[in-house]
Amino acid sequence: SFVRSILLSFGVGAAGVMTEESGPKLGGFGPGIDFAMIVLLSPVVETLLMGVILKALSFISRRRYVLAAMSCGVWAGLHSLFSPAWGLVVFWPFFVFSCSYLAWRRRSWRHAVCVTSLIHMLHNLLPGLAIAVKGFTE
Repeated sequence: SFVRSILLSFGVGAAGVMTEESGPKLGGFGPGIDFAMIVLLSPVVETLLMGVILKALSFISRRRYVLAAMSCGVWAGLHSLFSPAWGLVVFWPFFVFSCSYLAWRRRSWRHAVCVTSLIHMLHNLLPGLAIAVKGFTE
């Protein structure tokens, strides 16, 4: 999820769609809290919410890839509320997270939440570190 997301991010930035001013405003609570929120808390909370969203969307379709596409559309829309172009950047990762959740959900809810949260945490690790380091240097 990370490599394609970074490529999307660079593409959106190179096209001038997302700049530092128009991008999401992350951080500001202090480096340690910023890191914990981005890398540890948000992935778990978003995965739990993803389960609810996927359950609701399953009334529209039961096909996994259709569900994953609808889910990432919802998540792109939600992230766009903070920064319009951010929705473009998170579209692919949330497709991957949704596919993970749906695949592991067949085994158990706990597996779906744990594996998907871990993938999301790893995805957020480098950006979380960058924001934390920036907070330490300011």
